[in-house]
Amino acid sequence: MADGNKFFPAPRLILAALVAGVLAGAVAVYVSESGSGNNAPAQVAVGDSKDDIACTAKADRAKTVAAAATGQVAALLPADPPQSLKSLAFNDPGGKPMTLADHAGNTVLLNLWATWC
Repeated sequence: MADGNKFFPAPRLILAALVAGVLAGAVAVYVSESGSGNNAPAQVAVGDSKDDIACTAKADRAKTVAAAATGQVAALLPADPPQSLKSLAFNDPGGKPMTLADHAGNTVLLNLWATWC
């Protein structure tokens, strides 16, 4: 009696090849990742505005906080030197351009997570 699976690989072999391909792809993406930007060179903020002076005055406090940070919180480093974000521009839900300065005096929860999306 002839074996019906003679010319077709076993399902386990196909599954193993598929898993190996997915793992190889994941490793390739992981290795080619350029990093999250935490190690990027610091940008230098240049300005003499009132906000820049206030940010500079808080630099010592930011360094104290950074020195005390441990674990995953340590990855969230304050900008050095501190920078004003009042000119950070975005579109509101209606599509109207605005900046953070438009919310001056209001309490704002700003989430910059996943800005690459």
